[in-house]
Order: sequence, then C-alpha cells, then structure tokens
Amino acid sequence: MKQETFRKNHPFRPQNQKNVEENRRVELKTTHKKLLEWIYIEKIDRTATPPIIRFKPFVDSEAGLKNWNLVAYQNSEPNLRFEVSGEKQPPKNIDWKLEEFQKIIPRNPEPIIFSLSILDEVGTKLDIKEKTLPIEVKTIVQKRKEKVEDFELEKFSLILFDFDKATIEGMNKQIVSLINSKVKPNSLVSIVGYTDKTGESEYNRKLSEQRAYSVKSLLKGVKATAYGVGETILLYDNNLPEGRFYCRTVEVVIKNPIK
Repeated sequence: MKQETFRKNHPFRPQNQKNVEENRRVELKTTHKKLLEWIYIEKIDRTATPPIIRFKPFVDSEAGLKNWNLVAYQNSEPNLRFEVSGEKQPPKNIDWKLEEFQKIIPRNPEPIIFSLSILDEVGTKLDIKEKTLPIEVKTIVQKRKEKVEDFELEKFSLILFDFDKATIEGMNKQIVSLINSKVKPNSLVSIVGYTDKTGESEYNRKLSEQRAYSVKSLLKGVKATAYGVGETILLYDNNLPEGRFYCRTVEVVIKNPIK
C-alpha cells in the first residue's frame, strides 16, 4: 500500500466541500490496480409466470382475531417455505413475489401446499385444511428442445460518481470499456442513473439522467435506453454518508438472447 497525506479536514476526493459529514470516511489507495478490479459473479435466476402468487384470506371471528400464520411449500423441500404472519385480521391480499425469493421459488413440478392457521382473542386455534396449487416447471433442457428463447443478463453497478457530478473518470472508464466488450449486435442495453436524496428532487432527476447519458455516450454502436430516476429509488441507506455515496451511480443491464 502507498501511504499519502491528504488535505486537512478533507479526503483525497472530497464529496461535498460544504458538508463535513459527507467527507467523514476512510479512503484506501493502492498502486496495485488488481486490488481494485471489479468482481464478476455468475448465477442463474429462475423466473415465474405469473410472477406473483396471490393469497386472498378471509376470516370471520366473533371473538376477534389475535394472530394468523400463512405457509406455502412443496413436499420435497418443506424447509424452503414462504411464510407470513401477523396480528388481528389478515390483509385482503398476501403476495408471494416469486422472483424476490430465489431460494424458495418452486424447483420441481410438485404442487404447492398452503395452509392458514389462526388464533382468536379467547385462545381458540384453528388450522385451515391444507390446499394445493398445481404448477408447471420448465427446465433449461426442456426450453432448448421447445426452442424457447432465453436471455443472458449482465448487470454492471460499479460506476460511481463524485458529489453533484456526471463525468466518467478513472476506473469508471475501464468499466465502460468492459461493458463495450460484452455488447453484441443484437444486445438490448438499459442504463439507469441514480442519485442520493441530497438536494431538490427535480434537480436530482436531471443529474441522474445526465449520469445515464454520460455512460451511453461512451458505448459505441449500441442501441441503448438511458434514463434517470433521481432519488425516487434509493439503492442504499441515505441516513449514512456511505449509503449516499453508493447511490451516486449508474446501473447498466445487457440483455443478450440465447438461441
């Protein structure tokens, strides 16, 4: 590691000259570029059609409900279960958003078993009989035989910007170069810009859009959609300086058809 002396009261690259809290952090610098290179992770995500299983519980109790518990699972993997509980009357709709639960999304053609347990205010417990929901699972092998088109998604989220800036510098240029190498003639590319919650909402929207277009301008021969969401979507906890720092970013998603 190379040791450097930074300017008094400011890190090497201050994020905000007027905000002491924004600059209260530790910075590490190195002459070994390998230590700062991106991490490449490959995984297979399963999708579901429709993407949500919606339960609509209705319970009527003279004594009033104290609590309830809803469970859904498959027989072969009882430990991988969707489970929700609460007090008083359950909501009209309980949604199992399958893609948000990759570990428990159904893996085989077995039906989903679901049940509801309730407890009223006088201590009477009722377990509503288990019911089943048929499903169909298509494996990658089946989809290849049926010539169903899949997509390979590559997501890049390491492009970070300085406070109130939309310029691509340093390591970010190398990341954009890597993105360019991954794009194919038939690729679909989406670029989304973000900001932290500091400042006016409309200003942040425009700044996030500028960040997205800064990346788009460096992607050669690519038909890409680029837009900014400003502070409407906060990727990290904005109560912390680190969270706000990581929100000053752009996400790039490359969608390549697999035939």
